[in-house]
Amino acid sequence: MKLKSFKTISIVAVIYLILFEFIFPSNIFFPSVTVIWLSIIELFEQYNFAQSLRSTITAVYLTFFIHYFITKIFFPFIIKYESGSFYISLKKNFLQFFFYTPFILLALIIILWFPDFIFSKYIVALVFLSSLCLNELNLPNDKSLSEYFHFYTTIGIKKSKIVNKIIFTLKEPELFQTYLKIHPLIWTVILLVEFLQKKDGIGSILKIVFKYQDVALTFTVMIITSLILFLLHLGFRKLYNRIYFWS
Repeated sequence: MKLKSFKTISIVAVIYLILFEFIFPSNIFFPSVTVIWLSIIELFEQYNFAQSLRSTITAVYLTFFIHYFITKIFFPFIIKYESGSFYISLKKNFLQFFFYTPFILLALIIILWFPDFIFSKYIVALVFLSSLCLNELNLPNDKSLSEYFHFYTTIGIKKSKIVNKIIFTLKEPELFQTYLKIHPLIWTVILLVEFLQKKDGIGSILKIVFKYQDVALTFTVMIITSLILFLLHLGFRKLYNRIYFWS
């Protein structure tokens, strides 16, 4: 974390403490620090927040993991080379339909079809992630890609192997950059499906808290989830920079 970001967060935390712990402790919008602390204890003791957090985190990152390997497996089948350039041979219309469909409607349909299916959130997140990544994974007329392709075909390597081992490796940084961009959005999708399905995860806790209109618990869940997402995003970015330092 940069020093400037740490200072900003520290200043905001101190201002919040002064305002809502001492000056406006009884307001209905922002709970005091004491109330937040008590809510944290309640979340872990009564709502089993640790297990719900594990469920949500697993769903988010397993979705990325599964999508990466699906993309890697099918990449040679959807990428074609013709007239000196690569292009995506797969018709985008089907997945683009989901891109332009509000994902809450997609989530509702899948939950109505499979109300007790614990992997519904994975399906919704995978479809949503695939529709976004297909639009991001462009293949412009890049001469360097063509040069790689021509060189390795001249030494007898199969075209499918070239596409899978070389072209895909060159496009991997763009794919993971897309993952970084939509990382918070996939968290939102997972939380929403958990909220609607009421099965497990942080979303199911939010459903219960929302039912009883507990502002303090809702605010506490928001702070904890946002902080965890922020830290995981930093870790995700550091991992990207370490793996794809060459890009």
